[in-house]
Amino acid sequence: MAFNIANNARWLNDNRFVTWSSRVLAATDETFKYIMAKARSKELAFTSVYDEVANGKFTEITPDILKKAEDMHYSRYIDEAGDLDISKDLYLQSKFKEATLTEDLTGFAKRLESNFAQTPWARPFFLFARTGVNGLRMNAKNTPIIGALMKESRDILMHSGDDFTELAAKYGIEGVDDLARQKNLIIGRQAMGNTIVMMAASKYMEGGLTGSGPANRSQRKLWEESAEWERNTIELGGVRVGYEVFEPYNTILSTVANIGDNMQVMGPEWAQDNLGRLAFAITASIPDVVNKSYMQGLSQLVDVFNPTSRNLGRIVGNIANNQIPLASLRNEVGKILNPRMRELNKDMWDSIRNRNLSSEHLAPGSGPLEELPLKYDLLNGEPLRDWNFMERMWNATSPVSLSLKQGPGRTLLMNSQYDMRMSVLQAPNNGPSLAKEATVRSLFQKAIGDYRDEQGRSLEKILDQLAEQPAIIASVEAMHNDMRKGDWNMDPMKSYNHNEVIKYHFDNARKKAWAKVVREGHPDVLRVIKEHKDQKVDTFRKRQETRPTNTQQQVENILDLQRL
Repeated sequence: MAFNIANNARWLNDNRFVTWSSRVLAATDETFKYIMAKARSKELAFTSVYDEVANGKFTEITPDILKKAEDMHYSRYIDEAGDLDISKDLYLQSKFKEATLTEDLTGFAKRLESNFAQTPWARPFFLFARTGVNGLRMNAKNTPIIGALMKESRDILMHSGDDFTELAAKYGIEGVDDLARQKNLIIGRQAMGNTIVMMAASKYMEGGLTGSGPANRSQRKLWEESAEWERNTIELGGVRVGYEVFEPYNTILSTVANIGDNMQVMGPEWAQDNLGRLAFAITASIPDVVNKSYMQGLSQLVDVFNPTSRNLGRIVGNIANNQIPLASLRNEVGKILNPRMRELNKDMWDSIRNRNLSSEHLAPGSGPLEELPLKYDLLNGEPLRDWNFMERMWNATSPVSLSLKQGPGRTLLMNSQYDMRMSVLQAPNNGPSLAKEATVRSLFQKAIGDYRDEQGRSLEKILDQLAEQPAIIASVEAMHNDMRKGDWNMDPMKSYNHNEVIKYHFDNARKKAWAKVVREGHPDVLRVIKEHKDQKVDTFRKRQETRPTNTQQQVENILDLQRL
């Protein structure tokens, strides 16, 4: 059985159809090799012709002379078989490896890759070591201050231009011209990085840039699940565009946004200092660095060894799903055919199904394999990410995601510090826990979203109106002012009027929504209620068994038991 499983897996990974992505990447790298070789030939041709004109060999630079010089330099890269061989130009080879993230690993990174390769069970967590490390290195080179402080930059910027033996071996720089080009490239990257920082800071202050959210987990979950807030986006023309693929400046954008997101907690002086020293603020955005697609395995490996982690089932599910080729393609096709967000339990099976949503249309209407429950917007009852077909196709085929701008009520909720973690994780009035009941949470979310008050307003409409009230605006500003002063002992849920008002409306919505869910009598709801009552009765009986009782006490106990 083990042999057959391994043999089938090998056959799948050798199949030309299911391994198309790696072949496309290889073809792309090969294409860029020709493009870079042509550009290098043009560069060397102009330099050589310019020098010869300066020396008096030619009187002027003409297109014909440039073309002949370019062909001459390009011919050096063609081997006897007619194939392109850039190893004859160390500088070009170095730039090609840098652009394609294929530079050889050294030092700690090389030892880390070796350790993972020698430990088979850990290998799935760090499959693309060279790509990952080189990707981080490329981001660092384009980051202000950090890029200039890297050893490579220091070696090049401080080189006197005499002996090129060491520079040629490390960076492919064999002469004065290549040294000047590389120095200009480093300076240009620093200038571009600083420009991006200023633009990002201005965009964030306008409300047009988002990062990974605040460090406070409860507030971040609120932003992610209840306000249609999209992480790592920038607003362009009224549309929020995902910038995660904007290498190598996405890390700078997310860092600036993360500093701003946490400014409300840390105060403006902290934010101002960090914006002035963005290089050191990168450490505050380590989650964004690790969460890059080629480095996520390291974060998951840490979770595996964390005894308090609740993500083990999801991690195992992702690894199991990735054993079958075309995991990413299956995921994207599922988002096209079935884009709506799902309410999941943190187990392996739900994780695998969520990565293959196209198969959910085949799930029966009831039983353990029924379709994964939808996640609903608490403010209006609509399914989250219920995109139309054109939006689905765009976000599936484009590396840049798009989403619409949110309303004033949602902005108020994000800025309010109102804690919504328990909104659907537990029923009202100390009712049953719903933490492991995805179906019941979905029904509860839908009922809260469908709630209407006496005036026929949904929670979203109520928040939109609250966002315009001067008293609410003043309360939010007062809370933020207290935080800026460093007064963190204030409880946002109890100390400010705006959260008392928001809590009042949410409590009303939750109570009426839960009553509606119970009336509808879904089997899972009835089961949860029964298990909760049984647990309370069992706890009550055990408590009474440890107490001495008399006749009067026994009567009171029986009456209490009946009330449960």
